[in-house]
Amino acid sequence: MSGLAAGDTLSPPTACSNRLAALGIVAAGTIVYAGLVRELAATWRDDPYYSYAALVPAFSAYVWWTARHDLGLRDPCLAPALLAALVALILSAGLISPALAVRALAIPIGVTAGILAVHGARALRRLIFPLGFLLLLAPVPHEALVAVSPLLQRLAAAVAERSLSILAIPVGRIGLELHIGSDTLEITEACNGLRFLLTMAVVGVSLAWSIGRTPGARLTIVALAIVTAIAANLGRVTVTAILTYLVGVVPATGPGHLVYGKGVYVLFAAALFVSSWLVWGRRST
Repeated sequence: MSGLAAGDTLSPPTACSNRLAALGIVAAGTIVYAGLVRELAATWRDDPYYSYAALVPAFSAYVWWTARHDLGLRDPCLAPALLAALVALILSAGLISPALAVRALAIPIGVTAGILAVHGARALRRLIFPLGFLLLLAPVPHEALVAVSPLLQRLAAAVAERSLSILAIPVGRIGLELHIGSDTLEITEACNGLRFLLTMAVVGVSLAWSIGRTPGARLTIVALAIVTAIAANLGRVTVTAILTYLVGVVPATGPGHLVYGKGVYVLFAAALFVSSWLVWGRRST
């Protein structure tokens, strides 16, 4: 019996069988991946670097949901393919590694197997993006964060020093310390901007898929998202340095620091959305 093309109408028994197959795969995946999902959820909750990660499966599910009527359903009589998909799903969850980033790759592997079983290989090509997007579930290895953080801290310190010099504000820099008048502002790990950078990378990929219509446009949007995140953090640190000169280091880094810091991030993110829509969004409507 041949598979059904997208848009074909299934008879009631066939449609019911496909739905049962889909429910079976979801149930099997839920059982197999329960422990891994709990571990990932705890990481998203406790580690501020990965607070964005819950958006990844939500957006992938949204992409699949919007395309579901065009995907069709695979003929359920092809039992060997369904069995192979279920075996692949179960085996993929057995990835043994001390690194959560490696074990998290089992999820997109298992989801791919499920899509092959329910929708078939033809539909899989339509879902390459949401499947690839699921790779962002994997936390960035801690070693990479440790390596990148000092670079971003030094960049923030250098830009803030240069900005204050342009504004004729007396400033001296020793490593990651800015000596502004009688106050010393230290550019700590919290000033590296990595949390916002990781979030904006995910947002940029989502935005690129939503409004970009060519590979070049999509790559440009992602690059803009990354540049925007870095620029936003540099602006935030520079504003803190200026406030340190005006009101002192304690008020400048107090509770208000969090408020205007978030405000700077919101402004830069809004600028990214608006500029991307003006340049690429209008062309797709």
